Amino acid sequence: MNDIESKIYEDMSNEILTYLSKNNIYYDLKKEQKEVGSLFDSSNNHVKACEKFSERMIALCNFMEKIVSIKPRKVYFSRYLIKKIDEDLNKDIIEKIELFKKKFENGEDINSNLSKGIFNSNSWDYILNIWNIRHLHLSESVELNRSEMSNNRSDYLLFFVLNEENVYFIDVRKHPRGAGFTSFQFLEILDESKWLNLIGFEEHKDINVKPVIEKDEDIYELTKRGLNISAYKINGKYYMKNIGITSKGGKINHTFILMDIKRKISDLLEQNQVEYIGFELLLNKCLGVIKYKIDSKEKQLIV
Repeated sequence: MNDIESKIYEDMSNEILTYLSKNNIYYDLKKEQKEVGSLFDSSNNHVKACEKFSERMIALCNFMEKIVSIKPRKVYFSRYLIKKIDEDLNKDIIEKIELFKKKFENGEDINSNLSKGIFNSNSWDYILNIWNIRHLHLSESVELNRSEMSNNRSDYLLFFVLNEENVYFIDVRKHPRGAGFTSFQFLEILDESKWLNLIGFEEHKDINVKPVIEKDEDIYELTKRGLNISAYKINGKYYMKNIGITSKGGKINHTFILMDIKRKISDLLEQNQVEYIGFELLLNKCLGVIKYKIDSKEKQLIV
């Protein structure tokens, strides 16, 4: 790694940290220092710059993954939830479900109803990372800050899957703890509504999974240890999960994003006479732009 590459990584790292700080998102600098320092000799500043960027980039991806983009979406209910509304849930909970249906359809901001863990870029949302399932508090929406959100917590959570165009309401249940967040029943509910493909599951008829993992506690403990469960037996059928988590607990997709950025920088610096100007953080379907000159001509690299 040369001085230019090191400078690019340093600038990107600083921009990410500034962004997190300005938005009151916690980032554990002591943990970063420990992680990076344990890997490399203190004199290897070039490699440290790259690894520091890696830590911060994954943290940024983790934070942004949790946020629900504000846009109108069509809402669908699982078969299980429809039956639950008809037979079990009280009027107050049903009205709140309908309220959030309208919020999603109207493109309203519901991020203040998410977990307060969104304010910690180092905190993993296990059910989101392994299954792309999200949850929100069935309560009043408030200003998006930790203090206000401390007052709008609810005993009941709505679990849902999200994509660009649609929202899929899976279930409403009392606020679980620990392994309750990785409930195997969520997969059974998704299968019943033929929604498992929404979270990256594919049915395979020619595999036999052993041991069969169905206990919430087993799923939770394996996830905490950064171990992937690649195959599941759900309602008598076998499924494979496409992409899982890293050994640290983050999404493998985020590592792919990181690797792509590093590749682009490496390709750029293979060119002759690159004069680095600076980096601008955008977070608009990309991290930002690297500004540089070649033969006195200003150019930009989107990363």
